[in-house]
Amino acid sequence: MKKNGIILTEALVAITTLATGMIALGTMTSSAVSTTILSKDYLFAHNILTEGIEVVKNIRSTNNLRYNNEKTCWLSLNDDCNKIKNNIKANFIITLTDDLWQLNDGPSAELDLTTYNPDDPDDVQNNYQVYIGGQKSKFFRSVVFTEADDDNATFELKIKWKNGEKINTITKNIKMFNN
Repeated sequence: MKKNGIILTEALVAITTLATGMIALGTMTSSAVSTTILSKDYLFAHNILTEGIEVVKNIRSTNNLRYNNEKTCWLSLNDDCNKIKNNIKANFIITLTDDLWQLNDGPSAELDLTTYNPDDPDDVQNNYQVYIGGQKSKFFRSVVFTEADDDNATFELKIKWKNGEKINTITKNIKMFNN
């Protein structure tokens, strides 16, 4: 009789230990998967941020070649030499049209995903959405120039995306010179 009680106790301890180990393993696996997804999202966001910086630098370099003798046109958009200087704090969006990167007027509303409704095609936040491989992504990008003159410009590039209910943001302030 004593032997049966000991075997039952050993079995219960073994099952409890095994269950605890399985729960710990499941928690670790779940945590590793969500961390991997978050790391992947941050990698994509940083690449989109870098792409935005390169687009603005490309516009500067193209304008320096196009308007070689015009120091004031280094930040020209669509042949308007004062577009950026006259629209400080305005939102701009980056678009790719016919293999040409462009910086276009953005909506007057700031990039804000707290009220974003992906099912509403008229939601102003759709203007900020980034396309990857021709498909809508979960990433949104805005460019705001905080200062600009004939010699230098400062702009803020912001990337936002949602993971469930959490909104992630990467912001980078860039100072660029007219060279």
